Amino acid sequence: EKALKWKGSNPLLSKDDVGKSKPCSYQLPQDGFAYGRPEKKDSEGAKEVTSSWAYHQQSKVTSSKKDFLSMNKSGPTDSRDFKVSAEPKHKGKKAAPPPDMIYGMMNRPSTPIEGVISNTYGAYAEQESEENYKKMTTKPKIKKKVPGIRTTKAEEKKMEFQKTKKEGPVSSKADDFKIKRFTKVESRVKAELKKSKKPNKDIDAGPEEAKE
Repeated sequence: EKALKWKGSNPLLSKDDVGKSKPCSYQLPQDGFAYGRPEKKDSEGAKEVTSSWAYHQQSKVTSSKKDFLSMNKSGPTDSRDFKVSAEPKHKGKKAAPPPDMIYGMMNRPSTPIEGVISNTYGAYAEQESEENYKKMTTKPKIKKKVPGIRTTKAEEKKMEFQKTKKEGPVSSKADDFKIKRFTKVESRVKAELKKSKKPNKDIDAGPEEAKE
């Protein structure tokens, strides 16, 4: 009862009782009021339309020629005035589609009932499947090779190490580059070392032999 008695301007603050809708907080017109805008009555009824006949009068074609001389003389001289008096750019209305235009996608043509009853489509499908089976049987079968076991990098390095261990260490020392005419000529360092290794005859021999 309190909720029904309360009439405020804010509909969010209106409270309702249990099992009842919220009371209206707006000042609405009385019952029987028709909302909306009434339609204008047509002065010409069915009687007037049938009794008289109005012929179509073609509208006069307006000339689109412009007098540019007078327009330029009377035109604005300031940019502000030009913005006010300039003609706005209007987008032209799109042409209406033809009245017999049908929207959407065309339906699939109906299957002829004669072919359905006589089972021509079933026979054609059966024949096509038989031809496919024949082609499959006549084709030569390709033997699939079993792929080898893929090794990892660690395994490859291990195998390489075992191989080198069996064969022994490979001498990686390359021969010194020499021109053909200098191949027999030894280096000075090696020659000096050989000389130093040779026994000195003066030291090994006695004093008498040394004098001679």
